[in-house]
Amino acid sequence: MQINFYHLAIGCESSKSTLNPGTVSSYVWTELDYNRSSNEIASAVYHTLSSFDFEENVKMLRLICDGCGSQNKNTTLVGLLNYWLQYEAPLNAELVDMVFPVVGHSYIPPGRVLGESEKRYKKVSEVVHPEEYIDIIKEFAEVYKLEMMLWSRTGEVKLKRF
Repeated sequence: MQINFYHLAIGCESSKSTLNPGTVSSYVWTELDYNRSSNEIASAVYHTLSSFDFEENVKMLRLICDGCGSQNKNTTLVGLLNYWLQYEAPLNAELVDMVFPVVGHSYIPPGRVLGESEKRYKKVSEVVHPEEYIDIIKEFAEVYKLEMMLWSRTGEVKLKRF
């Protein structure tokens, strides 16, 4: 039986930063756990925002997203960002800027993590368990598995860290 394995990478630095487990968070789940929808993406973004240590001089948060409507260009993610900015953001944070680069003409840093992981997957002849994917992703990012409770208005996100 084949199942879909979902991997969302979120980089938390500038585009010139080295991508490693200290600057990239990866969120993983399978289709047996959840779909790949705006709620899962919002949960991962919320977890990243909640656990990121913002410097005092940071006034604007810029999110560079791919243009997938079911994941990034939707009211769920915008609502989450509004909630976070209003209730949980550091006091110095004043603005969240969402950027959607032109499709096929830009290479956002988390895409490099996905690309490097893909190269490694192709060298493995057979994957029997999702943990085999996770072991590869751990080389490039801090890995979290989405679990039972996803983002809600109460701000609860349940994740398992590998």
